[in-house]
Amino acid sequence: TRMTHWPAHNLDEVVSFLRTPHPGEKGMARAVSERLGISPPTVSVVFKRDDASLSWVDKVAAAYGYELRLSFPEKPMKGSVMQRRVASMDYPNAGKLAGLVECARMDNITINALAIKMKVSPHTVIRAFETGDIKISVLKRMARALEIEVEWNWAPLS
Repeated sequence: TRMTHWPAHNLDEVVSFLRTPHPGEKGMARAVSERLGISPPTVSVVFKRDDASLSWVDKVAAAYGYELRLSFPEKPMKGSVMQRRVASMDYPNAGKLAGLVECARMDNITINALAIKMKVSPHTVIRAFETGDIKISVLKRMARALEIEVEWNWAPLS
């Protein structure tokens, strides 16, 4: 049974990660705010908006002793060999989004074409690839535009 009082469409992976240390969501925002050292209303706003940047999610993961790793599983194409995605030299600071950059490159889709498919400005896509940071809602929209999945893996920090 889900008791979520916020929509959690974009933050679903974050909320399910936080359900382990905080099974009931009463007090989840307060507990997260204590870990991050910011006010509970600030965290509540993030949950109510149901969106956050990957950099914010990284801070939450680190506060709980984890690191977020994103992967973008290859979609098999007719008659093709599965290819391993490697980071693109075009965007050396893409970080967690390096696999996404590679998906776009392998699909031969330009930044402009991707932006049009996503209904965002090309600057939004370029900034995400240059900084490795993106709003989760935009990340999900990009994955849909590229017809790929995003796998969220929470790795314990050593």
